[in-house]
Amino acid sequence: MTSPTLHRLRIQTYHRRAFTLVEVLAATAFLGLAGASFLWALTMIHTHSTANRLYTQAQTICQNQIDRVLTNGPYNPAMDQTPTELTNQTTAVQVSTAPGNPVSGTMTTTVADTLLKYPAGTGTDLKIKQAKVVVAYKFRGKDYSIEMNTMRAPDQ
Repeated sequence: MTSPTLHRLRIQTYHRRAFTLVEVLAATAFLGLAGASFLWALTMIHTHSTANRLYTQAQTICQNQIDRVLTNGPYNPAMDQTPTELTNQTTAVQVSTAPGNPVSGTMTTTVADTLLKYPAGTGTDLKIKQAKVVVAYKFRGKDYSIEMNTMRAPDQ
């Protein structure tokens, strides 16, 4: 072989081993799309985990109020003793104090007399109260609420 032919063969062989501009651009676009999809997925996972954490915290606040309704006393209507937890009330609550993402809401406690009597319908009023506790808050423009119910009989 002559020297110019060998040189041309080396150049052709070199060009066959390289990537074309279209291949490089396609690979870059694919990697960019995959990276953007990955970041979007991480953002969605973070948003859902934050919403679930807030929901759990609101449930805890609601359950704590239910526990106070059931345990604080004395509740003896015959002696006119009723704890403040067995009254209708609305209070502001802090669902989350996370830095950069504090979430506040309201806790509403509604108490009603069940009007249950013993013997059924005609006898003595049992003075059993029904309490409903609702914790409502807003996260990312969406309203959330937790509701729990209980009943409390007098401490007799």
